[in-house]
Amino acid sequence: DWTIAVDKPLVRWLSPILKPIFVFNHRWAMARGLESLRLEMVRRRAKTNLEKSLLGSPPGPARYSGLILAGAALLVVGAVRLLLSSRESPCKGADQGSK
Repeated sequence: DWTIAVDKPLVRWLSPILKPIFVFNHRWAMARGLESLRLEMVRRRAKTNLEKSLLGSPPGPARYSGLILAGAALLVVGAVRLLLSSRESPCKGADQGSK
């Protein structure tokens, strides 16, 4: 098991938000790798070209992973904005109403 140490304050602060995204991505990538590895093992054990051709081709690269990461980045930016806006003084809006 790996232990990762992060020194950057922003990354440490965003870690609780980003960790589930990284965990999901890791599990997804490992499942695709296992699928490809199993297919390759069966392909190598095939005795004829006909057997190999019946297996089909291995899965290609994920084309939509960039969209998932962009969506996750937007969620993080939105969460940061929400957290920062909630830190503003609650009296700020009350001062404007008394004028």
